[in-house]
Amino acid sequence: MTGAVRMTTGRRPSLSRPRRHWTAIETAKLASAVAVLAVLLALRRWIKSAIAMPAALIAMWLVWAFALRQLGLSDPEHGWYFHSLGALSRWSPLEAARTTHLTWAMTVQLVPELLPWRS
Repeated sequence: MTGAVRMTTGRRPSLSRPRRHWTAIETAKLASAVAVLAVLLALRRWIKSAIAMPAALIAMWLVWAFALRQLGLSDPEHGWYFHSLGALSRWSPLEAARTTHLTWAMTVQLVPELLPWRS
């Protein structure tokens, strides 16, 4: 639960300093995470359709994205979205194979790990 709170709010919860005040944004983030958990648990308990969970996740995402846009909180600096990792460079498997540090002897040693063996 500590990891979930830290991921949601960006703050590490501590029992040594529980009196530190939470900001309105941190409280709203935590409340929204608890609300999503409650919706998903209720769906799992009362609706047995296989499409219910994916449909609920998509619906919640659309509603929340619309709400954040309407409230003006859709920019990453507000903390509701992750920051961009920047431009991605092109990756080519042929280039990766060409620049690998594997030798033929190492490749031969790895062949048994690639084959499906039965015990």
